[in-house]
Amino acid sequence: MSFFKLSLIFVLLALCACAAPRNGEQATGGRDRNLISLAEIQSSHASNAYDLIRELRPHWLRGRGQKSIKFASVAYPVVYVNGNRHGSVQSLYNLTTDNITEIQFLDPGDATVRFGANHPSGAILVTMFY
Repeated sequence: MSFFKLSLIFVLLALCACAAPRNGEQATGGRDRNLISLAEIQSSHASNAYDLIRELRPHWLRGRGQKSIKFASVAYPVVYVNGNRHGSVQSLYNLTTDNITEIQFLDPGDATVRFGANHPSGAILVTMFY
């Protein structure tokens, strides 16, 4: 009887793992947890990119541990605008939402593959039109 219960638990865990959204997939509510679309930007009352992200995806702005063993400072995502490195998370205050078409979050692995090393907390990609 215990073998049957144990097997049932493993099957349920496997089903739950397959059903969970992964990086870039749709989260609950029909929105992508790693993308802020133009429709979301237009429906927000935020005036700059930092406030917009804080309102819609605040978990993007959290630091993720120490940069290294030697330095105790917390690492935050790096900001890119139209594919060019723009600066720290604080630089989002300077980007008005009027010109932003979308904002995407890359996890540390994807950011490292795309932009190279030194992205321990990922990257925030801002796409703007001028």
